[in-house]
Amino acid sequence: MVVVWISVYYACLKHLSWSYENELRCVASSNFSRMPYLDAVPSAIYIGAKCSEINKKYLFDIAYQLDISIYQMFFNEYSLRYELELKQLR
Repeated sequence: MVVVWISVYYACLKHLSWSYENELRCVASSNFSRMPYLDAVPSAIYIGAKCSEINKKYLFDIAYQLDISIYQMFFNEYSLRYELELKQLR
């Protein structure tokens, strides 16, 4: 059981160089139907640089239902720090 919680803990960690993103990570078991203790309302969706087209479609549907903005992340190939840039899609 401890191994499970350690893996969840590490899945929620990010390197300090990414702290500017102010990202909240939440990891839960796939058999949870919902998480009643989490009362967070998203204000936007940020799609990862390598997100598949089918997952993008799902995320667009969610953004539409919640009436929130959606952004696509991409790598700035000229950045020496591997910084991500974003483009608003909705």
